[in-house]
This record gives sequence, structure tokens and C-alpha cells, in this order.
Amino acid sequence: MTAFLRFYVEHSLHEMELTDKTSITAGGHPSDDILLPIPGLKKGTLRFAKKGGSWEYASSEPLTAGEHSGTLEPEKIYVLQKLRVAFQLYTVELESVQALDLTGQTRLLIGRDTECQIVIGSKQVSGHHACLFKEGSDWTITDLGSVNGTYYNGETVQKSALHPGDVIDIGLCRLIFGETLTVRFSGPLQFHLTQTAQRRVYDESKGYPFAFRRSPRLMEEYDRDAISIEPPPPKSTKPTGGLAGVLIPSLSTAALMLIMTMLLGMSPISLVLTVPTAIIGAGITIHNYRSQGKRYTETERLRTEKYEDYLHKTETELQRRGARQLQVLTRIHPETADCLPIVLEMQRRLWERRPQEEDFLSLRLGKGSIPAGTTIHTAHEHLTLDEDPLASRASQLANLYKTIGGAPVVLELRRHVTAGIVGDREQAIRLARNLILQAAVHHSANELRIVTLCREEEWPLWEFVKWLPHSFDAYRNRRTIARDAVSARGLVSLLEETLQSRLRREVDSALSPYYLFLCAAPEYLQSRPLLNLLPETKNRSVHALSFFPTAWSFCQRNAT
Repeated sequence: MTAFLRFYVEHSLHEMELTDKTSITAGGHPSDDILLPIPGLKKGTLRFAKKGGSWEYASSEPLTAGEHSGTLEPEKIYVLQKLRVAFQLYTVELESVQALDLTGQTRLLIGRDTECQIVIGSKQVSGHHACLFKEGSDWTITDLGSVNGTYYNGETVQKSALHPGDVIDIGLCRLIFGETLTVRFSGPLQFHLTQTAQRRVYDESKGYPFAFRRSPRLMEEYDRDAISIEPPPPKSTKPTGGLAGVLIPSLSTAALMLIMTMLLGMSPISLVLTVPTAIIGAGITIHNYRSQGKRYTETERLRTEKYEDYLHKTETELQRRGARQLQVLTRIHPETADCLPIVLEMQRRLWERRPQEEDFLSLRLGKGSIPAGTTIHTAHEHLTLDEDPLASRASQLANLYKTIGGAPVVLELRRHVTAGIVGDREQAIRLARNLILQAAVHHSANELRIVTLCREEEWPLWEFVKWLPHSFDAYRNRRTIARDAVSARGLVSLLEETLQSRLRREVDSALSPYYLFLCAAPEYLQSRPLLNLLPETKNRSVHALSFFPTAWSFCQRNAT
């Protein structure tokens, strides 16, 4: 059983669900839980608090009978005559919500009289209260001079055309017009319809989605730790000078002895000793020089070979990590075509994402290059006199594997309040349809509500959203869809109250459920408070996808 607190102000109706609430205020200040449109009304004029199983009220203005406080009796109407405000508490059983097939119907009389097609057993309802007429393919609602009035999307109405998602309130009975007529009323209710199907909306015996239970998610991981690529071993010392430079000392010694012998008249015997010694020394020098060259060449070969082998093993590991990351991300963010089997086969992956997980509200845009999960560290290249071709190999390898190609590129809506789709209208619609389908497949209808605003002429492209459980309010009383300015006005008004209520809650954590607005017709929101509320809803679980003709118009909208 769910409790609601309803307010009647002049020609408008406002109400709030009391689930999970222990106190609320109503008044003329934006910080009040329910903002009543009465000029000069003070903050917290009405206060309500839950004590035990009942609700108590306190008013700064006297009620008609003069009292200022008391305990609320279900369905009793309390009136503040001076302010021309009335309020009442009522409850609804989810099992009482029913859906009527309108096929074959052209006129539905609604009232308390037993002659009506829909008989509502409530004193707030007149005998012949209102009537639904079908003219051609269009339906209208007409008030038949009722005492308490007929409310259409929260405002009293004499006659109005009906659109999918419109809400009609007759007394405490709520009707939601759409493919079927959903009726919510906990009191006596009778239907005198011919050749029509009647079913209860909340019937767990029907199975999906009520029989569906999410499986625990099996999280797949990929390597995210860093890898350091070591620099090459230092180069060995290369032999300096040429062969001539090595032989000059030995040959110079022999030549000097020869010159001295000739000039000083020394005995030639000294040459016999000097020349062989110089020749032997030269031979040893040549041998040592060639040995050093061979050792240098071999050392450099081994250095290059071992470092290239090290780089090859490192590259193989980077390739493995990249392939694993691509595999995991592709499974987490499948293509739209791969999302359909998840639903049709009721796979365990259906609605697997939860608000506490980092990929919640991450939707795939397409394929592209993304940063690799592995961070690659390389040593700083130092300036040297000798050029080393291996010195830059580490940085080249790091640059090659710092991104993953052909990976899912995602829009992380959770990090942004609004996102704009700019460009060709046909392609923008195709992209948005894919994003909405992904959101419906990966996220539970209990944790994500999808609100769709589209143009009437484009409705065939968006009609699929009406079948999504995410496109209903919490009690499946109304679809959160509008395809013209009139229905958008009523829907947006209700949502603005929700957003304002969230903004008034002093919490740092996100609120549930999340709301995803698809604004394929942003013109419906012109001059609406919703446009100004969205930028303020950070950490309030509200996000929007909007269409814009140009990038400049998107920037202008987000700069205001």
C-alpha cells in the first residue's frame, strides 16, 4: 500500500508520494517539499510528520473548523479557507491498478452512477462526471459539469484532446491514457464495457518483468598495473684511432734509431736489436687492436640481440594485455545488434549494471582508439656524444601501445549532466536510438527511468520506447513519453516537481532512480524551469541527451 498527499490549489492539483518519507513541508518557498503556487505564501505553512502508522499535520493558518493541527484521516479533505487550499491523504493498493483495452470503444461515461461505463464509488465523483469520446482516431476528455471538476495533467479542464501519457484525475481515481486506459483507484470500481479486455497491471502471474530476477554480475577484469621498459645496457667503449695511429709509435722508434745511427756514426749492431723489437711490437699492437675491435663488435651484437629479445617479450606482453582489454571492453559494451539476444534470450547479463559500478550509465557510441589500461613507463633519454640506435626503442614501443585501436568508445553519462547530439538529424536519431536501447538492456527499470520528448512526425522512429519498462513511472500509471507540446507540458511539469524535490534534499550521494531525458524535441522545453534545473542536478542522478542543429547552439545552451 502506497500513501499520497494531495493538494488542491485554485484550478491545479499537486501531490506527493509519501513512501520512505517521515516529514514534509508545503508552502511558498523553493525549499519546501511541495511548492504551492500562492502569492505571498510563507515557508513551511503546512508541516506533516509521520508518527507510528499515521500522519499528523500542523498549519500556521487555521483550517475551516479553526484547528491548527491534528491527525490526518485517509480521504478526508482539509480546507484552509483563507488560502483557498485543500489537502487530503489517500492510499493506493498496487493490485488495484487495472488496464482497459480501448479497442472497439467510442464513448466511455465516467461517474458514480451505475449507468456509467466506468463506475467510481466515491462521494468526490459526480453521477455523470466526465466522458471520453472517440472522434475518428482521436480521443477527447469532457467534463460534464461535475461538482469537483476534472483534472487534466494537473489542471482543471472542460474539454481537451488526449495524447499518450496524459493523466486524468477524477476524485481520487487516476486514469492514464495510452494504448490502454490505465485506471488506479483503491475504492469500489466497476466496468460496464463490451468486447474489451481487462487486466490487472500488477499481476505477478504474468511473469516478465515481475518474475525476472537479476543474477549476480560476473565481473571480468583486465590488467591495469604499470609496466616499465628498461633502457638498453650501456654501450661498450669503442676502440679509438685507426691502424696507422696504432703502428706509428713502434715505427717511429725504429726510424729514430736508424737516423741516429746514420748521423752519429753509431754501430749498425744497435739496429739489429731495435728493428726486430719494433717489428714484434708492431705485430703485437696490430693483434691487440684487431682483438679489441672483434670484442667490441661481439659485445654490441650481444647487447643488441639481448635487448631486442627483451623488447620482443615486453611487446608480446603488451599485445596480450591489449587483446584482453579489448575482449573485456567489447563484452561489457557490446554493439547494439548484440544487445538484442541478451533480451530475447533473457540472458543473465540483462540489467546487470548497478549504480555502485563504474560502468553504470556508460553507453557505447562506436569504435575508436582509447587509452590502454596498462601505463607504460620508460627511462628518460640522456644526451650522449655517441648515437645509440637502441636508446629510442623503448619510447617507440611505449608510443605504439599506449592506445588500443578498434575498442568501444563510450559516453560516460554519469560524469556529465547533459550531452548534446549535433549534426545530421537522421544520423542523430539513429545514434540516440542505439543509446536508449543500450540503456534499457544494461540497466534495471527500477534504477533508471527514461523520459522521451520527440516530435509527432518522428514518432514512428521512437515508438519502440513505449514498450520499455523504463518508460513508466514507479507504479506503471503513466508513460514518461511526450510527442507533442501539449503532452510535454504536463509530463515536464510533473518531472520538474521531482527535480525540485531532489534539489532540496541535502545529500551528497546520488539518488535513485536515475533519470535519463532524451530531448529529441528541445523546443518543447523552451521557457520551462526544467532547462534551468538540469545544470543544477549534479549528484542528483538526472542526465539528459539533447539534439542540437549545430555545435554552436549546444555551446550556447550549456553556457546559459
